[in-house]
Amino acid sequence: MKYMVILGALALVAGCGSQQYNETQVVSEKKAFKVKSEYALLGSWKGDTAQIEFHGSHFNQVFSNSFVQQSQVQTGRYSHDGIVQKFHWSLDSAGIVTLNIVDGTCGIVPLDYCNVSAKKQITLSGSDISAATWEIKTDGDLDGVYESTISEPVVRNEFSDTQLHAGKQFLKLSDNFDRPLEMVLNDDVVNLLLPISTASTHKYVRLSGAVKQSDHSIIFDKHEGTTLSEPQRFKVANEADVLLDVESQISDVVLRSGLGDSVVIDYLITRKIVMPDNLTASQLDLSQFKVTERHTIVTKESVALLSDLSINLNETYYSKIPAGFSASADGAGHQIVFHEGNTGVISFIDPSSDNAENTQTFTWEYKSDQQVHVALANGISWDLGFTGTVLGGYSAIYQNESNDIYGHDFLTQGYVDPNTLVPGRFTLENTDGLSTVDVEFKENGEILIQAGPISFSGFWAVTDEREIVSFECEQHDGVLVTELDLCKSQLQLIGTDESTLKFGHIRKFKFLHSNGNKLVSTYNATAWGEPLTTGAVPVHFNWVYRWQRVGD
Repeated sequence: MKYMVILGALALVAGCGSQQYNETQVVSEKKAFKVKSEYALLGSWKGDTAQIEFHGSHFNQVFSNSFVQQSQVQTGRYSHDGIVQKFHWSLDSAGIVTLNIVDGTCGIVPLDYCNVSAKKQITLSGSDISAATWEIKTDGDLDGVYESTISEPVVRNEFSDTQLHAGKQFLKLSDNFDRPLEMVLNDDVVNLLLPISTASTHKYVRLSGAVKQSDHSIIFDKHEGTTLSEPQRFKVANEADVLLDVESQISDVVLRSGLGDSVVIDYLITRKIVMPDNLTASQLDLSQFKVTERHTIVTKESVALLSDLSINLNETYYSKIPAGFSASADGAGHQIVFHEGNTGVISFIDPSSDNAENTQTFTWEYKSDQQVHVALANGISWDLGFTGTVLGGYSAIYQNESNDIYGHDFLTQGYVDPNTLVPGRFTLENTDGLSTVDVEFKENGEILIQAGPISFSGFWAVTDEREIVSFECEQHDGVLVTELDLCKSQLQLIGTDESTLKFGHIRKFKFLHSNGNKLVSTYNATAWGEPLTTGAVPVHFNWVYRWQRVGD
């Protein structure tokens, strides 16, 4: 009887209007909408309280990670009450979407290596996905019971002026350790640099062509792109391994509006092995070879080069410039000085031998009012530009004619007394550009470094030069070296018969600037042993860090 009264009241209200009550329309609005394709969900969506971002594959790291390329999961982000959670997701045959929320303390990738801390189940109702009501159920303790539900209309997020703008821009993927994407957007034509390498995200091709634009997506209609050819090693049955060329091409490129200022870029990579006449594909081990591979890149923000760039002569700057240094990660030095006469020097000091300075000379000139061209004597060259100010200097972008591009802070000379900072607890941005590292300088002279599931320990001290040095050295017999000078001498013996070192790592930090609990520093390190290197010489690391002091 109550049900009939409600229907009667609805009919009476509808009858008073100018449009006849349409029972079919009400039923249509309430019926479940079956999502038939994962492709239909890609991009980001917003309701009154929740925002959800779906990726077409596992999001790519700023730097290479082969496990990400091998992952079979699709990732995404869920935002509610100011908290952003990462997830991997699936769509079943009934059109129900399941979000596997990963533990927020997990800093590793792929996300399928992280523990799932909660599940969400999403069903849609309405006549069309573009204006549907989403019912989002949450199982917060994984007991199989969905204890909370929200139901609200959800629509696609549209592009804003802060996400993309006309002209040349760089789509940043992180703050300090970055591999930004160069993009030029003019009317309905886009020129875009995208990673394509078979083994990493370090090699790029430039796409250029017409696009179809909507409020929430940019789809490459037709584009011209360079085919990348790279050698890749394959196992051959009963024979020695062979090195064959693999040709890679990009297609199906779509840019979608993401959460906040981010842009989600999904595309497909197709690969072909160039077979020699004396081999057939059946002879090769192709278990790890992917003919097609979908990539997803989630950008952080869009920035442009600043005008009126000016470099101070004879002033020492700190950054990270690949300069061809042997046994240095990326061949990089971190200390840069521009001299009169358009000359300059890039250098770094090995912290295991304070007198061993490694240098490379260069010439320089202003390429425009936005960039400085740096040309090293060994043939390496970079165009340097700034995109904004940061603590102690600028956020810089380096690029060259080979389509290599990366971003890193470019800091000025300064000094912060380390005795005012340590002992203490800190966090800093990891070199993957996405996660953080916890560092604790303990009062007893020990140091603990935690990066996700990976931890390092050792000892620290303040040098006479008021720099912080941390070190850890272990001999083959398992004995830990507790003296810095002995650790240094052990690293000096690498490659000789006198070496007794199993693992050694020395790091040096010089804090340059501070603002409240935020700091920036230089970083020099030398290391030898698994998993870094077991070659004849240690490997060096030279860059700058952003820190935050979080406690005593």
